[in-house]
Amino acid sequence: MIKEYSKIGEYHIANHKKSEDYLLSEDNENMMFLCLADGVSSCENSLQGAKVISNKAKDIVAHIDLFHFDEEVIKKLVIDELQYSLRQISQNENIDFLSLSSTLLFVYYNKRKNKTLVFSLGDSLSLTVFNKEIEIVSYPVQNFQGIYTVTHHNIKEHTHIHIFDGCFQNIYLFSDGAWKEMVEENKIKKSIKDILIRKDYQMLDNYFNHCHNYDDCSYIGGTF
Repeated sequence: MIKEYSKIGEYHIANHKKSEDYLLSEDNENMMFLCLADGVSSCENSLQGAKVISNKAKDIVAHIDLFHFDEEVIKKLVIDELQYSLRQISQNENIDFLSLSSTLLFVYYNKRKNKTLVFSLGDSLSLTVFNKEIEIVSYPVQNFQGIYTVTHHNIKEHTHIHIFDGCFQNIYLFSDGAWKEMVEENKIKKSIKDILIRKDYQMLDNYFNHCHNYDDCSYIGGTF
């Protein structure tokens, strides 16, 4: 089961803009793929960039056996492919490469190999619920100058790959606009923890619907 939710932020509403969060998923006999890309609001073509890198990531995992490589090779391979795709768009449409800036978080489960890969670049967060406890799978990363995106120079240093044997019972990917509404004093609120443990997607949606979120608020969840 895959659940997606996205709500436009007050900043984009006030500026008559679309949400720049992009969600993508696929579940077939070979794999489950969940992806969340968050376009940078100050970049004119960031939603287009988010769509391009999300679909490119799905294409990569569908056609390349990433589990054949170590984590450093995977980082280089994936980032090189993503940046190449963005540069092609930049050249073909005569738009600034940096205007396509976006973060990227995806989870790929290979059903035949029974292995899971988590790719994290930027300030989104992923977590799983196990034995009625919340476990963070990948943490958000940013610096004093802002967030890291696919278009950054030397971005491999700030990209994180996690490889696991088997699969998660469930996993959730949250944009920064979503997870920031879920935490209090650097901890996930008890009310949110209870919702996640119960897998009550309707209540989670209702919670976000009533938040006055400045930023776009999105999540994608998968039950394996």
